[in-house]
Amino acid sequence: MNSKSILDQTTCPYSPQQNGVAERKNRHILEVTISLLIDGNVPSHLWGEAVRSAVYLINRTPSSVLNFRRPLDVLSDHCILPSIVSLPPHIFGCIIYVHLHPH
Repeated sequence: MNSKSILDQTTCPYSPQQNGVAERKNRHILEVTISLLIDGNVPSHLWGEAVRSAVYLINRTPSSVLNFRRPLDVLSDHCILPSIVSLPPHIFGCIIYVHLHPH
């Protein structure tokens, strides 16, 4: 980890208050998820899809902490990202109809 400039910090088990950054990020994801569920009038059993959409949106929203860059762009400066992360935006909470062809 030292060769990659990663600082190893440990915390006591079952003490989330010691890990403030992760707790704030978890809270941010939770707040965006709840907003998506309420705004989209989506049933709560789609919680997992709402979390996935929330993280998708957060990673593509510019942040003042990152000098108004997107987290995805900052990450791409440090490693090669797979092409799947460059997918176009998708809509959460819309009504869709599936048409299956008979063959």
